[in-house]
Amino acid sequence: MVTMSPGRLSPLLAVIPWLCAASSTARADELAELLAAARDADLSLREQGAQIELADAQARVERAARYPSLTVRAGYVRNQREVDVLIPGLDAAVLVPLDQVDGEVRLEVPLLDVQTSSRIEAAEADADAGRARGAAVAVDVDRAVVVAYYQWVAGTALVDAAELAESTAQDTVEVVEGRRDAGAASQLDVARAQADVAWAWQRRADAALVVAGARRELRTRTGRAPEGPAPALPADTAAEAPLDTWLGDADVMPDVRAARAAHRASEVAADAAELSWIPTVTAFAAERLTNASGFGERATWSVGVTATWRLELETLRSARVADAGERVGAVRLGRAAQAARDRITDAWDLIDARRAAADAAAAQVAAAHEALDVARVRIRGGLATPLDLLGAQRDAFAADVELVQARAELAAARALLRLAAGREVTP
Repeated sequence: MVTMSPGRLSPLLAVIPWLCAASSTARADELAELLAAARDADLSLREQGAQIELADAQARVERAARYPSLTVRAGYVRNQREVDVLIPGLDAAVLVPLDQVDGEVRLEVPLLDVQTSSRIEAAEADADAGRARGAAVAVDVDRAVVVAYYQWVAGTALVDAAELAESTAQDTVEVVEGRRDAGAASQLDVARAQADVAWAWQRRADAALVVAGARRELRTRTGRAPEGPAPALPADTAAEAPLDTWLGDADVMPDVRAARAAHRASEVAADAAELSWIPTVTAFAAERLTNASGFGERATWSVGVTATWRLELETLRSARVADAGERVGAVRLGRAAQAARDRITDAWDLIDARRAAADAAAAQVAAAHEALDVARVRIRGGLATPLDLLGAQRDAFAADVELVQARAELAAARALLRLAAGREVTP
């Protein structure tokens, strides 16, 4: 697998500027389509989506505790003997029937339950955190797609550049062989020219490997691979907006939102632990049916309110644990916010460095091609050796590679800055 760090592309991922310009007819929205496709195809996002559904389901389970509950109980007992009581002047009363049947219907309505309310709020906060974590995973997937995309763009252009360099080197071999036959060059010069052909062929093979790896990564992430010519790399080296305009987006980044939701859940748990001394209050209404009523009614009802306190050492110690958890959540929130600001700052600083590199590479290209033109003129006039021409050709090729390497790195850095700030990425 070929990887690329956000800070710098591999030297093999550089491309020749005019080859990029030649592919300007490629669709400009290719990257946007790949990013959109990754939201449906990437397996890590699917897994995170399932986790979000699980968290939402758990929150619904906790919310269900707020609703009234209905309990129905029925029982049958076969007693050893029937017990009757006969009082003169009254009907016989059955205290214990031979076949005893009892039933009860009980409705309970929670009136006050701090612990349940805290569990509900914590579950909802966990669900919010899960959704924010899902968005953070989506940003990571976007980063991987951006990196693979620029690998494909640069690698595809380098394949074409290496093929052209191989063709040019082969033409040089013919020129040097002609000079050898005329006595103006040696067999060593011919061997060096042939070595340039092999060198260009190796560059093409390396670039093809990069393209294959990038296309495989894009197919894994998005379910599809780009086709056709790669788009042109932008030559614009204009500065980005001031850093302050980007830092304002740090607090709404998904990982910060996830840390904020997790902190909220820990706050709820701490508050609930401190209020654990408050009783749980429940209202109830019940109807009891039995054939062992004795002197009473077969059907009786009751209504009332119950208050339940639970005080124990474990509760007090759990409150301390909850307080410590809230402090941990606060620190993690601060770390997440700082990390988001640092990512934006690093990405913004990287763009400045890449802009300078692109400008310097453009100057090197101009100088290297001027030197190549001079070498061509001089060798025609017999004032330069084939070795001079071969060296100038390699220098010009290397300068072209360095220029588009810088442009590819600058384009990738701009995309990564927008991802770090939660903004739309465009090629």
